[in-house]
Amino acid sequence: MTEPHDYERYRHGIGSTHNFKKEIEDTLRPAMERQTRADMHDEPSHEAVDKEITYRWGQEASAMRWLSDSELKVVFKNGWKPSEYLASRDG
Repeated sequence: MTEPHDYERYRHGIGSTHNFKKEIEDTLRPAMERQTRADMHDEPSHEAVDKEITYRWGQEASAMRWLSDSELKVVFKNGWKPSEYLASRDG
């Protein structure tokens, strides 16, 4: 059986780095959009919902810019939102 680090090397290639920012974007954004639409289900304006989605995603994208690759890995592996991790780290 291979060790976890061997699997990561096999999966991503020797010397390659995993893009946890992309992983977070690919998993968090759809979930955030669903949650926003659920939170605003009484809102008749699609434009207002879309603006709220843009705002919420902007918060997460901004937080990701402040995190290192190792912090992004921790955020992704634990299923946290980057903004919540950043607030707890700095707070």
